[in-house]
Amino acid sequence: MDIYFIMWGKMNQASSTLLIHNEEVDSIFETLGTKENNLSYGVGYVLSKSPRLLKSLIKKVYDRKLKFKDIVIRLQESGEDRGFTDFEITIDNEFFCIIEAEKGWNLPDLKQLKKYRRRFRGYKKTKRLYIILSDCSYEYFDDNMPFSLYGVPLESITWDDVIKSINVVRPHGTNKEKYTLSELKDYLQKVVQMENKESNWVYVVSLAHGKPRWSKLSWRDIVAKK
Repeated sequence: MDIYFIMWGKMNQASSTLLIHNEEVDSIFETLGTKENNLSYGVGYVLSKSPRLLKSLIKKVYDRKLKFKDIVIRLQESGEDRGFTDFEITIDNEFFCIIEAEKGWNLPDLKQLKKYRRRFRGYKKTKRLYIILSDCSYEYFDDNMPFSLYGVPLESITWDDVIKSINVVRPHGTNKEKYTLSELKDYLQKVVQMENKESNWVYVVSLAHGKPRWSKLSWRDIVAKK
């Protein structure tokens, strides 16, 4: 005969803190690291667990109908071009996009993107897309990137868009999905430089009234008009 003793009483709740390089860890994704590849791994994992989040992000830049029933996400995929893409996403075996993730106000090298053009073969022109994920504003992106490469449109989404999409889809997820989305949100808010602390600096330049020898405009007009 087995006898079991059950003890009732209050258990003091322990307090524990995880530190990496003396920095407190707030999200499980922080254990991956803070580099661009680490960000891609974290986001890619959550996208695979939350089709709602993927659908929300794709719809920001692609307005055609997709069922989002068959989703394949590949990270750091290599090809004949010997390049490695951050994300390759196939939806319903008909839509294909490459996402390049950049940390901060950085944009990928066009030579790098051009290497991937063969990977779009077999997909209709209306079912393929480049997406650049960064902190760049839409205006900055439009001024510095072409509309398309070899017929494949280039679109921009920001890390802030990812966080906003998390806020939208999280209430509709399962408990497990909600937890994963919250962990990713905490990770992005801490790791991604959403606002450079130096971005509020004001630079003051003193301009003379006179004209340079090589211009008909004054120094002030060069700045104000050109």
